[in-house]
Amino acid sequence: MTLLALHMCTRLRDGRVIVENAEQRRVVAQVVLKQGRDRGLFLFSLPDKHLHLVARCTEKQGSELCRRVEISLSKRLGLPVAFAMYPHVRV
Repeated sequence: MTLLALHMCTRLRDGRVIVENAEQRRVVAQVVLKQGRDRGLFLFSLPDKHLHLVARCTEKQGSELCRRVEISLSKRLGLPVAFAMYPHVRV
């Protein structure tokens, strides 16, 4: 079966919410769109305590996209804990 896309999901290690207000949600959108623009991203969602990313990419490229998003969000939002990534799901 050909890989169409990769579904990636990440959360904060202690289970807390990633953002607490609309301003922080805008920061997430800015970071994800900037990091995903040239990396095959075509969908993202932040429903509650975790972030979903879907991109046309390889597993290695998907891990790098998540890493860049996590680092940028940690810096921009001043997050006190690291991220934990769920296993990627092939679409």
